[in-house]
Amino acid sequence: MARPEEAIGYRPELIVAHRDPLHAGRIGAAFRQRGWRVRFAASGLEARALARELEAPTVLLGTEQDEEGGWLTCAKLLLERPLARVFLLSPVLTPERRRFAAFLGASGLVSERDDVRTLLRLVAGVRVPVAG
Repeated sequence: MARPEEAIGYRPELIVAHRDPLHAGRIGAAFRQRGWRVRFAASGLEARALARELEAPTVLLGTEQDEEGGWLTCAKLLLERPLARVFLLSPVLTPERRRFAAFLGASGLVSERDDVRTLLRLVAGVRVPVAG
């Protein structure tokens, strides 16, 4: 069976959930310029709702969210959508945070201070598996 990215007209889908709408907008614009379909979520709860609509989304999730923390959202999202790829955006990177992100099953932990090009390299290099 062909992978979705091999289909004609395929565009990978990205959900961006971050407490700073300007930062989220910059990220979204960079991914859109490279052909991604981008959806924005105002909270982790909204990101999970959007992820339920997609088969295997990629999610960029700030660790600092208003309603429920990004760490908890990551764990819940991966239980609900195991094919999702979740990258956590953290204001601080420490060995403990990296271990915790790996424990949760996140595809990566990225500094919020990294430029968008770094984020593009990390995220766009991940292939999304297909069910079945």
